[in-house]
Amino acid sequence: LYVDDNAPLARFAAFNLRAAIPDLVVVTAASCAEARKAMDVHAPAIVLADWQLPDGCGQDLLVDLGGGGCQAVLLTSSASQHEHQRRPQGIDAVLRKPFSAEALVALVGALCRRREPTGPRLCVEPSSPRRPSRRHTLANRLTAVVMGLHALRADLEAAGDDPPEVRRLVEEYLGRFREIGDDFRELLEGSHEQ
Repeated sequence: LYVDDNAPLARFAAFNLRAAIPDLVVVTAASCAEARKAMDVHAPAIVLADWQLPDGCGQDLLVDLGGGGCQAVLLTSSASQHEHQRRPQGIDAVLRKPFSAEALVALVGALCRRREPTGPRLCVEPSSPRRPSRRHTLANRLTAVVMGLHALRADLEAAGDDPPEVRRLVEEYLGRFREIGDDFRELLEGSHEQ
């Protein structure tokens, strides 16, 4: 279950998870209320929820739902507030936005492998790992940039008129965008060599 009120990011996540893990069923929800309804219907093995949802806090939702036996991942654009704290009980991982498709797939794949072998196997790994095409990887990098710009805009709006916080956010996001740009450049250079 992927819970995020950012519809393009939810579609991006669902598409990439389905492409990498073909037997995985991905359900999306845009609010805490929708997530609770989806939990009743689908009983997912893993729930990924954004920190800030229209009707509540994703962390509270995950802690509440964790009792249902699912693994919980908190999605946040400012993971720094969680990196220096101990993860709350019931939260298995924190994934910082913007994230790449590879990071998302790697995390969900690892959580699928952690499932108890004697319990229901709700995550089925592909029989052989697929290597995404160069075109697919480039498209994912571009999507990460677009999603990062949306997250930056939201964070800047939240920072308001606090110049030190605005500067910190801009520097943090520029660092992330440079990493994506470096990956993008390597992929492009690699395509010319072949």
